Amino acid sequence: MTDNKQYLYILSNSERPELIKIGRTDKHPVLRAEQLSRQTGVLGQYVAEWYIEVPDSVIAEKLAHYQMKEYHYQKEFFKTNISTAIEKIEATLLPFFKIEKNEINDEQSLTDAIEALNILLELSNNSEEYNDLEIKACIEKLELDLMRVRFINKK
Repeated sequence: MTDNKQYLYILSNSERPELIKIGRTDKHPVLRAEQLSRQTGVLGQYVAEWYIEVPDSVIAEKLAHYQMKEYHYQKEFFKTNISTAIEKIEATLLPFFKIEKNEINDEQSLTDAIEALNILLELSNNSEEYNDLEIKACIEKLELDLMRVRFINKK
């Protein structure tokens, strides 16, 4: 049963403490961890270490995996600690999803959001899943907002 929400999560497994799993789900991440733990052939128990509700889990997962590429082990698994993963993922996701809520009004948030959109644009590679023109238009709007904020801050 789904709760019509989308999540990005970080899971750990007691049998592979050096690895974390970064994925997406439309179930609560604790339920997803339990589901994965029950699969045949899985050693240890998965534990939901961190999660965030996002408006689009596909985009969130792609951004997170891109941010974590230096730690990539295989598939959705990364060889790093939980705190490093949370720090890197939040640095990209929080500014990105603030764009959709129109909550950005400071220089650092705008800069971070532009960087996140440029990452998404790089990931899209003319994919049918994304509209490059919409992403570019959003980047241009944010760049104008950034110039406005910098002008106001100079006063």
